[in-house]
Amino acid sequence: MNGSDAKHQVLFVLAAAVAYVLYDYYIRLNILFPSALPLGLLAVVALCAAFSWVRYDRYSTSFKVFVRGLAAIIGAYAFMAFPAYPSVEADFGGWKDTVVIGGWFVAAASSVAALWRPSFVLVGGFYLWWSKHVATYVTGFHYHTTLDIDPLIYVCAFVSMALFLLAALEHPLAGRARWKPFLDIRQGVIERRRLLSDTIVFVAITMHLANYFSSGLEKSALSGGFFFWPLENDMSNIFNVAAVNGQLLWQEIPGALSAFSGFFDFVKRPMAISIFVFQILAIIAFQSRKLLAFLFLFYDLMHLGIFLAVGANFWEWFVLNLIILAAAARLDGRFFGRRALAASAAGCLAVAVLPHPFWAAWLGWYDSRAANITYFEAEDADGTRTRIPATFFGFYSYPMAHMSFGVPPGRYLPVMTNGGTKNHGILSKAGSCDFAPEEMISPFADMWSERIPAFIRAYHLHALERRDSAWRLDYDIYPHHFWSKPSISQKFRQLELSSVVAYVMRIESVCLTPRQTGISTKQVIENEYRIDVRPHSD
Repeated sequence: MNGSDAKHQVLFVLAAAVAYVLYDYYIRLNILFPSALPLGLLAVVALCAAFSWVRYDRYSTSFKVFVRGLAAIIGAYAFMAFPAYPSVEADFGGWKDTVVIGGWFVAAASSVAALWRPSFVLVGGFYLWWSKHVATYVTGFHYHTTLDIDPLIYVCAFVSMALFLLAALEHPLAGRARWKPFLDIRQGVIERRRLLSDTIVFVAITMHLANYFSSGLEKSALSGGFFFWPLENDMSNIFNVAAVNGQLLWQEIPGALSAFSGFFDFVKRPMAISIFVFQILAIIAFQSRKLLAFLFLFYDLMHLGIFLAVGANFWEWFVLNLIILAAAARLDGRFFGRRALAASAAGCLAVAVLPHPFWAAWLGWYDSRAANITYFEAEDADGTRTRIPATFFGFYSYPMAHMSFGVPPGRYLPVMTNGGTKNHGILSKAGSCDFAPEEMISPFADMWSERIPAFIRAYHLHALERRDSAWRLDYDIYPHHFWSKPSISQKFRQLELSSVVAYVMRIESVCLTPRQTGISTKQVIENEYRIDVRPHSD
């Protein structure tokens, strides 16, 4: 790669980064004025329409594969994640359904249009973020659990801003400028449009690699020491918690749990070491095409293992990695080697350490034997209780299953979802369940809001309005982050919702003791929070 090519690439990436930052400020503006969110989406649609003259045939094959892949996955997510939830705090002046369903339709249609016109991929990416904030505004229930879609949002944002910049420089109006240095740069960009479109893909892949790299760094920075996570952390604990919580789709197959438990005990240490090493190695992925392919195949194998062992569904990450593999196979060979490695490593570090608008996952915790098993039960007039699968809450199933909405005031074990903790001292005490009274506070305790009971009451009425057979089938056919074991869903389906008088939030704080015959639990604390849903007369 000659010096002129490199100069144009650096200038282009810097300019695209500025455009990305400006776009982030636009997103923040939408957050400041949530009642104007419909206008925010329309403005993005208008911007994409203004660049609808841009066609794929102007750019590289890797760019075509990557952007069309993004359009397909975002369109699939938008289509499946139907935004069904009640109005609790706001309804856009009576236009709630029009805004919510209209936004969903626009996103799905734009994702289809993006298969032919790359500019429209921004609408789908923006919708992933937009739909959660619209839900927050309408329900008052803050939807902050977006880990599964964040990589799509940020990668799509950079790709789109870079594309608009590239297209704007190529537009005939830009050629009317009289400043010669600008015209020289513009001419250089036009001559290198395919190289620069490959550069967009290169940077986008680097942004996603930063998620894995930062997660490796997070594990190394935990309080136990640099190598404690790969060498000492017991990953079987999170599997045991998942089984006790009933979030594995396959766990009721006869003999499956004991067989998988034995297999997991055999592979958990080499698996932990591999995860740690290969996440750190994300920073050198562009050393060669083969190394990059190997790493992303490993990451997808890891996501598949997480789904089997924990029940956590990261299908968006899984498919994004496949799209990256397909696009990287078509990248110019100049994007691999020592120089490319250095450029990607610098980008990886920048995304990992720079503050907002850059985002990296930073996923790292210890898997303890302590857990706050949290779920809801429906109580009928006779006092009979039926456990509610988190999938019942549809669009809100992720925060419901992930306990990210917090817990009411009370005493709980000091661990996160599925028994996770970043504190080595807490991990050590979880083995014997030896916690001091002053430590019995959940990390989620300060997130509880009275808006949650209000949401539950409204959601019950919302479900009653859609209690026909189509609705009853709908809540499991959805891109949930967690499902529930089949018996929980089957029993709940037999419940007549009109007989429900209350929803009871149960938090069972337990410590686990794995045995050859199964998993025993030691009940430490039990908390309940009852939400009455019966209509009250004035």
